[in-house]
Amino acid sequence: MAIAGCPELKTILYLMVADPNDHIDRKVRRIRSWYNALFTVGWSVLCLYPVGMFSWQFLKPTMLYCFIGACIICFFLPGKFIDKLSLSSRASFYKKLKVDWVNALTQNGSVVNRRIKTIRPNYQSVKPGTKAIKRLIAQTYMFEKFHLGLSIYFFLLAVYAGCHGLWFWAVTLLVANIIYNVLPNLLQQYIRLRLTKVADR
Repeated sequence: MAIAGCPELKTILYLMVADPNDHIDRKVRRIRSWYNALFTVGWSVLCLYPVGMFSWQFLKPTMLYCFIGACIICFFLPGKFIDKLSLSSRASFYKKLKVDWVNALTQNGSVVNRRIKTIRPNYQSVKPGTKAIKRLIAQTYMFEKFHLGLSIYFFLLAVYAGCHGLWFWAVTLLVANIIYNVLPNLLQQYIRLRLTKVADR
């Protein structure tokens, strides 16, 4: 009943199990999964390790629960609110920021796609059709909410560290936040603009 009354949660659960590229054969799926896992684990270990260490060593349980609560709220934000956080409505703006470079070392990014195309030259990273594109657009919202929530948590930890004179930790957490959350969210905004342009044709 709780899920039925919460469309945002239903969308999140659907996208967690849905595959926007369900047309791809098994070999390509396997290769894509391995590369995606490599990038996901690599970036997660690099950026989440200092967050976990700081939370464990310095954060009191009460503060931890408050920070996590602020993080979880982001998962239920409507898409219209997420749109207002976009820096620009022009893809060229993000290209000037070199946001498209971030896509090289991410899940389903250019490195992954190039590797797959060496095996399947006709491989298409996005299945043609409005339905598939709309699903991918919805997925960008899910990813942006996820990283927005984590960015708030990272930022609160950095502020907490700074307030306690732990400047090394504060700088480390801010850098980790930019790498793990800020840049990926800019990438989601850029991808969404490009997909929306294709869907509107």
